[in-house]
Amino acid sequence: MSAQILLGSNHTTSCGLCGNANNDTSDEFQVKRTGKVTSNAARFGDSWRVDKANECKKSSDLPWWKWRREFADRKDDAIMTCDKMFESPQIADCANGVRGLAPVDPKPYKDAVLQTT
Repeated sequence: MSAQILLGSNHTTSCGLCGNANNDTSDEFQVKRTGKVTSNAARFGDSWRVDKANECKKSSDLPWWKWRREFADRKDDAIMTCDKMFESPQIADCANGVRGLAPVDPKPYKDAVLQTT
């Protein structure tokens, strides 16, 4: 599955799982109800759940997944995939500030992705 979100030059603020598009990577994990920033990805994701029947387990209630150990042999593939994603025309458009939009430096975002691999 893939998704693409395009914000026009006159976009209003955004929030949620896609961040707030304010060019500041330090405040992306804003919890839905309070707007407070958390460093806990599971808590952040859980705050934006849409599960009215309450059938899904909260990520923050699950045991910590040692994915780094489990997928250590796939790190190079993950980095290659990340590199391809950041070389896409859409990211290049953001970085270059096309259609009247201010340029956005993709480096801190890529660094954040690679830190988790």
